[in-house]
Amino acid sequence: MSEEKVTPKEIICPYCQNKISSEEICYQFDSIDIMTSPMLRHELQPEMDEVFQSYWRNRNMTDEFIKEKKVVSREELNNLNQALEESSNPADAYAKIKFIPQGRGDYSSVEVETGVDRVSADICCPRCHNRLPNNIFRYEMHTVGMVGRSQSGKTCFATSMLCGFGQELVFKDEMGDVILEGRYCDNASEFMEGKIENDIERMMNQKCPLRTEIVFVPPIFLEIEYKGRWILLVLYDISGEVLKIATDHPHDQRVQYLKNTSDYIYMMEPNEIGLHGDDVGSISTINPANIQKVVLSAEERKNALQQKESKTIQEVLKEKNAIKTHISLGNGVLDNFHLLVNLRGTRRNGHIAFTVLKSDEIKGNSKIKEVDPDNLLFKQNVGKIVNRREDILRKKAMSDLFRNHLFNPEFVTKNRLKSYSLHMISALGGGTRKVIEDGTETYEMKEPWNPTRVGEPIFQIILNHAEEMGWE
Repeated sequence: MSEEKVTPKEIICPYCQNKISSEEICYQFDSIDIMTSPMLRHELQPEMDEVFQSYWRNRNMTDEFIKEKKVVSREELNNLNQALEESSNPADAYAKIKFIPQGRGDYSSVEVETGVDRVSADICCPRCHNRLPNNIFRYEMHTVGMVGRSQSGKTCFATSMLCGFGQELVFKDEMGDVILEGRYCDNASEFMEGKIENDIERMMNQKCPLRTEIVFVPPIFLEIEYKGRWILLVLYDISGEVLKIATDHPHDQRVQYLKNTSDYIYMMEPNEIGLHGDDVGSISTINPANIQKVVLSAEERKNALQQKESKTIQEVLKEKNAIKTHISLGNGVLDNFHLLVNLRGTRRNGHIAFTVLKSDEIKGNSKIKEVDPDNLLFKQNVGKIVNRREDILRKKAMSDLFRNHLFNPEFVTKNRLKSYSLHMISALGGGTRKVIEDGTETYEMKEPWNPTRVGEPIFQIILNHAEEMGWE
């Protein structure tokens, strides 16, 4: 019986952004210590891979982070299999390279058996030789960029979602049925593999993740099930500094990530937007030239600058049917958004989740109490259940807070992105204090890790995507 022909599947490599087919994937071996076959030990001996090394050196990664591995194609493995069969050495003759079809046969995983032991290979990109998640051809891939200033809490946010075996990525309806469930893809980037486990351990021990020293942060992969459908979510950690170099360095890989990313989580710390534990910063007088570039067109900016400089930002922008804001916006809270929009060019699709971090620091804020008298913005989902009534009230409170005291997200995103959502979360659940650890300045938590709805932005992004795709 002839084998059914399976149409090769094409994807975009989440690293090098090149289109690759399931027919051309390569396989990598990191260790062959247990192999008893002399031929396999010789042919699959890990070494410094020039393609892999070049990729990461071009991204300012030092050699100490670049490990040795052996990358081979399917054709090379087939030839090696043939050589094993023809070998006169019994230790080689007993060895066998097996291709195991995955999914509908879109691609195959590889196992090497020697009669005594077994070694599995990981799949990797044929262009850049970066290791790929096993299910990358089986699940739909969806990309999300985390946008925020350096050291704004992106690492804590991502790590918090992965703590507790992914329990922060579990959402249930009011009947207790699971709507969405996510988990960390454990064969992620070679560079993130040990770091993520270490960050999770630190967080569970009331220590914040150590500062990321590498210039280019590899993506984090999450496998998410939504009502029986599987999505491979790729999280890119992008600082605002990357957006600022986009014009002069358009081919920087981090710039390409942002340019091609589907959706965004736009992270803002309370002090960036003038939210404090006791009150919101007051409306201040400022030259409107410092703020217009963020939200107004060139013609609107010209007209605004003709206004009397004694006017407050609020007065000038209200006349233009723009946004109600305060001095903190003049310090750049929306500058990164403006740069992001310019980088996307004519693209008008995509969702952006405006996310206020560290909600635990602003519980006493009078403006928040005004729009959220029941403190729903600081409440967790009990039993992972999304209470529809509370969810509606929470969204209204966030909308009122932004429109009345921060900025009008509808105006900001109009004709720029398809949709937006507003969130207030806490990745840690409490404050931190600065400490010195092994001579390095870092932070530890004042209280045990107890996050507040940290997975909510991802949940909303998936809901929006499901609606666009027509999933029931």
